[in-house]
Amino acid sequence: MTSDAAAHRHTPLQTLRHLDTGPRGLTDPEAAARLAATGENTLPERRTTPWHRLFLRGLRDPFTVVLLCLGLVSALVASWGTAAVILALVAVSCVLRAGGEHRADRALHDLRELVGSTACVLRRAQAGAPVRAREIPVAELVPGDVVRLGPGDLVPADLRLLRASGLTVHQAALTGESAPVAKAAAELPGAADEGPFAQPHLCFQGSGVVSGSATAVVLATGARTRFAAVPFDPVRRLASAVVRGAALGTHTLIVKGAVEDVVERCLLAPGERDRLLALATREAGSGLRLLAVATAELPARTSAYTPADERGLTFRGLVAFHDAVDPAAPAALRALADLGVEIRILTGDHPATAARVCRDLGLDPGQVRVAARRTPQDKAHAVAALRAAGHTVGFLGDGLNDVPALRAADVGIAPRAAVDVARETADVVLAGKDLTAIRHAVTAGRHSSANIASYLRVTFSSNLGNVIAMLAAGLLLPFLPMLPAQVLAQNLCFDLAQLAFAHDRPPAAALRRPTELRPRAFLRFITGFGVLNAVADLATFAVLALALRGPDAMEDEVLFHSAWFTENLLTQALVMLLLRTGRSLAEGGGPGPVGRAAAVLAAVGLLLPPTPPGAALGMTGLPLPYYLLLAAVLGLYALALRGLRSTRGLYSCAT
Repeated sequence: MTSDAAAHRHTPLQTLRHLDTGPRGLTDPEAAARLAATGENTLPERRTTPWHRLFLRGLRDPFTVVLLCLGLVSALVASWGTAAVILALVAVSCVLRAGGEHRADRALHDLRELVGSTACVLRRAQAGAPVRAREIPVAELVPGDVVRLGPGDLVPADLRLLRASGLTVHQAALTGESAPVAKAAAELPGAADEGPFAQPHLCFQGSGVVSGSATAVVLATGARTRFAAVPFDPVRRLASAVVRGAALGTHTLIVKGAVEDVVERCLLAPGERDRLLALATREAGSGLRLLAVATAELPARTSAYTPADERGLTFRGLVAFHDAVDPAAPAALRALADLGVEIRILTGDHPATAARVCRDLGLDPGQVRVAARRTPQDKAHAVAALRAAGHTVGFLGDGLNDVPALRAADVGIAPRAAVDVARETADVVLAGKDLTAIRHAVTAGRHSSANIASYLRVTFSSNLGNVIAMLAAGLLLPFLPMLPAQVLAQNLCFDLAQLAFAHDRPPAAALRRPTELRPRAFLRFITGFGVLNAVADLATFAVLALALRGPDAMEDEVLFHSAWFTENLLTQALVMLLLRTGRSLAEGGGPGPVGRAAAVLAAVGLLLPPTPPGAALGMTGLPLPYYLLLAAVLGLYALALRGLRSTRGLYSCAT
C-alpha cells in the first residue's frame, strides 16, 4: 500500500496497484482484514461525562456550596421553609446545569454521527462476485476502498480520483479558500505544482462536495489522513511543503513562517538579513502581518522530510496580511475598562504589529500590557500566572495556538468562526464577532453576583439573629416562643419576599468590580448584624413583658406568639431594605422590587394576626400600646442597623 504523499505522483493505475485493489473495489474479507490492520476511520474523541457526575460537578460551584451550607444550617435550626426553598434551589440549579451540559454533549455526539456518518462504497462479497454499491459507516472505510461522491457529501477520507464529472469541493477547513475548488481525475500534476491541496486529482478528509460526482479510491484513513509532506510548529513558527520540482528528479521545499525564523535559514548577502528584518519591522508597524517565503531545490526522495532540510534556503519574498479591526471593538474595550476589566494582549505577531493593533483599538501600547511573539505555552503560562495571583481571567482566542490558554483560563471565549478545537475547548462561544457581548456578559454576571450577595447577607444575618433569640426565649419562657405552623408561615412569607432579589438593580459601584465573598469578612458581617437582630428580638421580649401581661396565661401565650410574629416580619423587612446592594431611596433610587416586596412583607406581619387565617395559625390581634412600643424598638433598630452598616461597609465583605 502507499500513502497520499506518493499517490499524487502516480497515475490512477499505479495507485490502484500500490494499494492492491482495483476499480471494482475490495471484497468483504479483504476489507475486514485491512480494517483489523489499520483500525477504524475515526479520530479520537472526548468521552461523554455521565449524568450523575455532571450533577455532582454542579455542587462544586462556590455559590452553590454557600447555598447548600445555608440550607443545611436552616434545617438544623428547624427553619424548614428556608431549608426547603434553598435546597430546592440548589437541586434545581444542579439539575439545570447538568441537563444543559448533558444535552450539549448529546447534541455534539449527534452532530458527529450525522455529519459524514456513511459513505457509498463499492464492495464484493468475494472474488468473482458482482460489484454492489452500498452505504457503510465511514468508520469502516479502509485504504483501497473505492467510493462514490455526490453533491452535499463530505469527503470521508483522503482520496485519489479515478473518474469525475463537474466536481467541485469546498476545502476551506484545510486551506482557508472561501471559493469551491474544481477537481478532476488528472493523470499527473504539471511542473507548476503548488502542493497536495492544489492537486486536481486529490480530495482530502474534511472537504465537502459542492457539485458534480466522482469515483475515487481511498488512500488514507483515520489518524493517517493528510492535513499538511511538515506541519506548522508554533514554537518554530514555520510550515513546510514539498512539491515536484521543475527539473526531473528534484523536489522543491517551500517554507513559510515568521520573518525572523525564515530569514535565519536563508543564504543571504552580508547586510541583507538586517535590511529584511528592518523592512519587516517597518511594515509590521503599519499594522500588517507578515510571512516570509523561501525555497530549496532538493534531490527527489521517498523518505520523509524533516526540519533539518530547512537550511540553506533561497529567500523569495514577504507576504503581507491586513486584519481589519471590528468597528465596534474600540467602544467595547473601553466599556470593559470602565468595568474594571484589565486588558492584556498575548499574541504571536511581531511587536510592531501588536502595537499598531493596539492603537487601532484605541489602546495606548505604553499602558496596555502587550506580549508579542508568544508561543502557545507562553500564553498558557501567562494566564496561569494571573490566576495564581488571584485574578479571574477570561481569554479570547480563535486559533490552534490559543487552545492551551483557553484551557488555562477561568473562562475561555472563542468566536463562532474559530477553529473547531478552539470552539470545543472554550467555555463560551460568541455568536458573532461583536465584543459588546462580552461586556453584556460581564455586566449580567456582576448584576447577578451582587444580588446573590445581598440575599446571602440578609438570609444569614436574619437566621443567625433568630437562632440566638429562639435559644434565649426557650430559656426564659415556660412555653414555645412560636408554634411550628407559625414558624413555617413566617419563613414562607420571608422566602417569597426574597425572590425579589433576583430583580433588584445594583448601584453602579457594585458593577465596577466583581463580587467576591471573603469568608472572614463575611463572617464578621453576619455576626455583627445577627447579634443586632437578636438584640431587637430581646427588646421585643421586654416590651411584651411590660405591655402585654394579662390575667390569663393562655392569653399571654397567644399574644406573645402574635407579637413576635409581627416583630419578626417587620425586622426582616427592614433588613431587606437596609442590607440590600441595590440603590436605596436616600441614594436616589426608587423602591424597586425589593422595596415593594419588603412593604408587602411588613403588611402581612401587621395585618395577618387579627384575620381568620391568623386565628387558624393560633394568633390574635394586638393592643395599640404594643404597636407604639414596637415602633420605638424598630426605629432604634433601624438607626443601629444603618450605623453598623456604615461603619462596617456594605461591600467590604463581598467585593
